[in-house]
Amino acid sequence: MKKTLIIDGKEVSFKATASTTIRYRKKFGCDLIKDLNKLKGINANEISSEVLETFAKFAYIMAKQADETIPEDMWDWLDGFEVFSYEEVYTEIMDLWSKSLGTIVEIKKA
Repeated sequence: MKKTLIIDGKEVSFKATASTTIRYRKKFGCDLIKDLNKLKGINANEISSEVLETFAKFAYIMAKQADETIPEDMWDWLDGFEVFSYEEVYTEIMDLWSKSLGTIVEIKKA
């Protein structure tokens, strides 16, 4: 699944697939699911540098999936934006990622 957002006046595409969690682990050496759990329930008063870094990694990996021309260094990519709104982008890419997971249905034995 793919979605394009306007960030700092630029069109930025994000892509989420079955490989997103694996790409995240290979690039950053961290478990995406565990890292995203750190972001749950965070309000604007609780945003820390750790939360922002986790969010940046998540956004970067999905943007890199959508556009292979994005720099290999996440910080170089982020430096291309003057403003990168956590609140606006987080909701959109979380929605995209959750849709890529599909519905998990428990299979019942007949």
